[in-house]
Amino acid sequence: MNSPSFEVLPLNQEGGYAINDRGHTVALVTQGDYVDWLLLSPLQDGPLIDTIHKDTHLSYTLGYKFVLHCPYIRCSGEESRKGTEMTRFDYRIEEGGKRLVLIGEAAKPDGPFVSRTEAALYVTEDGGRYEWKLRTTVTNTSDHAKQIELLEYNNVYPALAYRGILHGDKKEFDCTLMQDKDGTVWEFPHQHSLHYGKKIDTLQFGTQSWAGFFGSSNSCPVVIVKSSDVPLQWGICDMYYDLHCNIATPHTFEPGGRVSLQYLVKYLSPAEAREWAKNARKIPINEADKTCKITRVSISDSTPSTAAFTSISPTKPAASAPSHPKKCGIGKRATAPRDRCVLPAWGKPLSGPANRRSMSSTAPNCT
Repeated sequence: MNSPSFEVLPLNQEGGYAINDRGHTVALVTQGDYVDWLLLSPLQDGPLIDTIHKDTHLSYTLGYKFVLHCPYIRCSGEESRKGTEMTRFDYRIEEGGKRLVLIGEAAKPDGPFVSRTEAALYVTEDGGRYEWKLRTTVTNTSDHAKQIELLEYNNVYPALAYRGILHGDKKEFDCTLMQDKDGTVWEFPHQHSLHYGKKIDTLQFGTQSWAGFFGSSNSCPVVIVKSSDVPLQWGICDMYYDLHCNIATPHTFEPGGRVSLQYLVKYLSPAEAREWAKNARKIPINEADKTCKITRVSISDSTPSTAAFTSISPTKPAASAPSHPKKCGIGKRATAPRDRCVLPAWGKPLSGPANRRSMSSTAPNCT
């Protein structure tokens, strides 16, 4: 098994980069902000990407997205919902290419907070998987104490969590699991009528926890918080089901005060996912909990509707990518097969020796 040899190359747009390992693109960094993680394992085949035509967003995520900075900080009493802005992107390659560290710094444009995130990409000891280890630090740079009512230190999202609206046959994850401070794992179903905030607020979380996307017969992505200076909080979007990685608020930052968190972004094998989920308790739901009302657009008649979307079959994809690296652009006329490179399916069972090793593990009790 060859050791990884990471490199970072600029793409065709300002601020965009491809993270490559031995002729395959592992992840994209778009506009120095979002990281779109494409390959789960060095044993997978995939294209060598040198061009992208659409920036990563919740509606255009190719693999597993996370943010390279703290996206939201809102002070108590503040009406603005404007997010933070990226001020610096950098990277360093360590251990002769075996480890890559991305660095993202951001600032709150209308307040005294700055953040720094370092995201280290590496291959696990058995050589079978890529994983990310992150550290995010948020600092109050002012001379005054500041109370905040929202601090989202990251936001993660796999592409196959959202597609249930337009492409039900493509949706792969049907629930989100999260562990409370007592070690109990709770299951939240993916359904647009559920008021997630109301239900999550009934739980309490410690300074260690984990949450992730489950229900797939393939691999399942999770966030594991190893340490935090303050208690945690999770949130689930009722539209895309992206996972909001928050701290518990309200929280007061003293002058020069900071909060630091260390966490892993990784995926579980099917066997691991089943083990982690087997003792999960379904969050109790009654009609009173279904109070989140969102106006939908009916695809059939283009009129507002609260009914389910009409199913639309996506364009049939091009033939599977060849086993050798192939340079291509991503996103240009995405419905035209001749302009697409087909990425390996997220969660596709791994090939090679690592897939024959035991990959099961027990869910961490972060209490």
